[in-house]
Amino acid sequence: MNNTTFENAKILIVDDRQANIDVLTGLLDIKGFTNYTSTTDSRNVKDLYEKIKPDLILLDLHMPYLDGFQVLLQLKSLIPSETFLPILVLTADISPEAKQEALNGGASDFITKPFDLIEVYLRINNLLRILSLHQQLENHNLILEKKVLERTCELEKTNIELISAKEKAEEMNRLKSIFLANMSHELRTPLISVIGFAELLQLELSDPQQLELVELILQGGNRLNHTIKSILEWTSLESKNFSLTFIPSDLSLEIKKNIPLFLQMAKVKGLIIKQKINDLTLIASIDVGLFDEVLFQLLHNAIKFTDKGGITISLYQINKEEINWAVICITDTGIGIPKENLEKIFVEFRQSSEGFNRSHEGSGLGLSIARKMIELIKGRIEIKSEVNKGSTFSIWLPALVEEKIIHLNVEKNITLC
Repeated sequence: MNNTTFENAKILIVDDRQANIDVLTGLLDIKGFTNYTSTTDSRNVKDLYEKIKPDLILLDLHMPYLDGFQVLLQLKSLIPSETFLPILVLTADISPEAKQEALNGGASDFITKPFDLIEVYLRINNLLRILSLHQQLENHNLILEKKVLERTCELEKTNIELISAKEKAEEMNRLKSIFLANMSHELRTPLISVIGFAELLQLELSDPQQLELVELILQGGNRLNHTIKSILEWTSLESKNFSLTFIPSDLSLEIKKNIPLFLQMAKVKGLIIKQKINDLTLIASIDVGLFDEVLFQLLHNAIKFTDKGGITISLYQINKEEINWAVICITDTGIGIPKENLEKIFVEFRQSSEGFNRSHEGSGLGLSIARKMIELIKGRIEIKSEVNKGSTFSIWLPALVEEKIIHLNVEKNITLC
């Protein structure tokens, strides 16, 4: 199935109310879909699935005989593990538990009634597009397997093929970065309008219920804006489309300048931000913009993964490896990270907790961005963590040794970081 054959997709509608089925089939008729089947009896789903092999299922949750959760469980036993079957749940149950159970049970998407028909059509179209991509990927995999078998008899061409594959991978990575950058720019423009108008509504409205809805819009918009900002920064780092300006900077002043930006975020969660900087003056040659962004990513990450207690920011000097290091430690009392996931968290788009059941939102780019940036200014990031006790991220930067401004206290500081 490709983009031109979406209208030929086989769609199965399962809803105990004929009126709901009539609305959905009317929508499908308007949009040119003709190959659909419906049932008001959820007990028929198994036979209908085996008979028509649908490309998409529209499923209600609360029905007599078998509810939607039981239907999902039944379908899971019928659908081959390597097969992707999109299931769009349409239900009047707005509870988070129902949504989570449906998504965990195999649903691909979830809409609550009463629904907007335009949104339903767009969700249907997107799921069919994803199905098409899955099918294309399966076809590509079959072709690739065949080629691999053929190439086992052509060892003399291995070197040429590896070079070609490397070039293609680099090109795909370049195109991926360009695509992400372009899409991020395209998304940010309308998003700024959405956030701006939501802020205006917040000033104009007085009804508490309406204000609560506006606040949800702002929270979602700001979350998406943060994700887009991270993607733009990551693509910029990938493409090396930036210039650096190194200047000797007082790290204690830079840290103190950034802390107020997070006080409100911490206050909302009931957290305390402490600093152990004292009057220590440590100078390092840094690009101030990159350094500030690293602090932003690490402090934002610390607050996000901490629900009680707080965050402590410390600045020390340590003499190690015959180098005078300025070390900034950001310690939280959060959930901690399992030992086996310590390296994974620095990989693009990865988190310690992943999938539908992940415990925290986010794009998985923040720590990757922080590591890349700190390496660009000749430093490194280290991490120590213990599950349910917290984490410490340490930024190590070569300090500029000037006896008049750097106060050495190595024995005291090396044991605290």
